[in-house]
Amino acid sequence: MMTTPNPTRCPVGQGLSRCAAPAAALFLAGSQMALAQPLTERVEHAVEIPRNARVSIMNFAGHVEVHGTDPGEDSTLRVIGVKRLEAELPAEEAERIFEAVNLDLRRRGRRIHIGPNRPRPDRNRASGDRRESPPVTEVRPPRRIPPVSVDLEVWLPDGASLEVRTFTAPITVAGIGAPDGDFLLRSVSGPIEIRDLEADDLRAETVSGNVTLADVRAHRGSFMTLTAPIRVTGALQPDGWYEFQTHSGAVLLGLGSLAGFTVAATTYSGEIRSELEFEAERDSRSLEGRHGSGGPQISVSTFGGSIHLAPEAAAVRDVER
Repeated sequence: MMTTPNPTRCPVGQGLSRCAAPAAALFLAGSQMALAQPLTERVEHAVEIPRNARVSIMNFAGHVEVHGTDPGEDSTLRVIGVKRLEAELPAEEAERIFEAVNLDLRRRGRRIHIGPNRPRPDRNRASGDRRESPPVTEVRPPRRIPPVSVDLEVWLPDGASLEVRTFTAPITVAGIGAPDGDFLLRSVSGPIEIRDLEADDLRAETVSGNVTLADVRAHRGSFMTLTAPIRVTGALQPDGWYEFQTHSGAVLLGLGSLAGFTVAATTYSGEIRSELEFEAERDSRSLEGRHGSGGPQISVSTFGGSIHLAPEAAAVRDVER
């Protein structure tokens, strides 16, 4: 976790560059000199949210880490953000780009929007009367992404739902208990890691980022990648239903610690391997049956990726994609 001795608190809706003071040094020997040290700013938001709130996070570069709060804590959503620019640019241009990217937290009813945006003033309005840009809610990379990264760390109260969308930013979600909540995690090329999560509905989707699951207790789970592997270990919800899909990525299931589960696995041109005992019907491209006493239902499908069921997490650690 990131810590700070004197965090800066900003009113809801106020951007990062307008609240926290920059903590960076510039080597200025003329307007055309390159940036000597990174520009950085740090901000903290804190806001009370209802138990049925839905928190939406958008980020392009940097990372997103979401943690649960301790049981019994109040319903305060806390956000720490660090904005950083490290590109080799003339100092004046670097400052201009850096100031143009703001980290905002906005509340609309029970929805909370968090993430960097680039407010664009309305040229037909006076400078003091600018229309606020709408929050970003979809992964739509601009034609030119500014060289500014934002590291976000969020503490999510129990019961809230979560939506995270990133472009290259990794997503980590850990230690959250939301048995009635739904979670949607999407990234283009950033990896997604989920640990110790209880939820009603959970979806994680990437194009080329790995998906790693450990002790995920969701009643319904859907996990998709195009070229990257999906790795699963630890506990699952006993009455849960889980679906894993890839095109060319491997699906690695280290579920031997479970008392049992039911699986239906198919691949078009990949390989299915199992180190577990099954009451199953199988051939070279499909496996359907039950391990142990039953339990969660698991569906796996790939086009060219391999499927591997193993008794321990170590058994799938070094399996190639």
